Amino acid sequence: MKLRDRAHIYKMSDEEKYNDSEQEYSQDSQVSDNENEVKSFVVPISDEQRRMYQLKFKLYLDGIKNPSKGNWAGCSIDLKEKQTIWKGSIDLPSNETKECDDRMELIALIESLRQLFSTFEEAEKKFVKVSVYSDSVYVINVAREWIGLWKDSAFANRPNADLLAELEPLLNIGQLDFTWVPQDYCEEMQLCKSLCS
Repeated sequence: MKLRDRAHIYKMSDEEKYNDSEQEYSQDSQVSDNENEVKSFVVPISDEQRRMYQLKFKLYLDGIKNPSKGNWAGCSIDLKEKQTIWKGSIDLPSNETKECDDRMELIALIESLRQLFSTFEEAEKKFVKVSVYSDSVYVINVAREWIGLWKDSAFANRPNADLLAELEPLLNIGQLDFTWVPQDYCEEMQLCKSLCS
């Protein structure tokens, strides 16, 4: 297909996408008679379109069991590098168990997603894109695969079944992807660790 046959060919830089000033659409900007040359013009972006474009976040998590308390923290960053931090703690059994560590990691994910999604209107939530980073292999496996395999049985006989039931609907709200990272992966992961300590 020749370039001249393609409709609405234009280029838009990232600066233009974020430019709040009104841009005039040039009616006479056309594909050149030279089929290898394309003139560019700018199409104004509505406030709604700009809002949708900006609904992208990175979310970093950590959860730790201390002697009698469980601490969790989440740190989100948007496209403008605005950082939002959440943290909390709960009482836990005094005996040290791996299940308690996994439980705090799940709570970090659940509470951080709740806080993040609560800042949007209901109609916007399905457009929210979140890249989640955790140093917990358990959380990554649960979110990517296990929760989908277990939900038909209502998480019966699964560790942390109550939390899995809370997490499952949150995973269906926006567009989420999950990546395992080491604890010292970045400043945000280290921040979450320090907030949990």
